[in-house]
Amino acid sequence: MENAIARKLDPPEINPIEIESVLLNRLASVGQKSYAEHMGISESTVSR
Repeated sequence: MENAIARKLDPPEINPIEIESVLLNRLASVGQKSYAEHMGISESTVSR
């Protein structure tokens, strides 16, 4: 019974390219928001 409870879980497989893409998209999104607020325009206008 202990073996079933204490079984080792395999870590998720991580694709470095996917992580990079997600991080870059998130950083771009954050940058767009602050830039749009600074310029007084909508975030969707900045993303074009």
